[in-house]
Amino acid sequence: MMESYLIGIGCSFGLAAIISFFWVRGIDYMQKNHPDYKGEDFLDWNIEKPEKPKHQHKRNMDSHYGY
Repeated sequence: MMESYLIGIGCSFGLAAIISFFWVRGIDYMQKNHPDYKGEDFLDWNIEKPEKPKHQHKRNMDSHYGY
């Protein structure tokens, strides 16, 4: 019983170590090869989206239902 908990915890730590290794490696790569990148364009929430029409044309709905 106790061995299964140790195996699960060990696998969790192992997976976290692998993910951390590649994450740090990617950060190091970006610092060396793209030093001027600041990440300002990542998840830029100020992008304006096109406006949706306020109502759907009745003609489109009628043709869909065969009226």
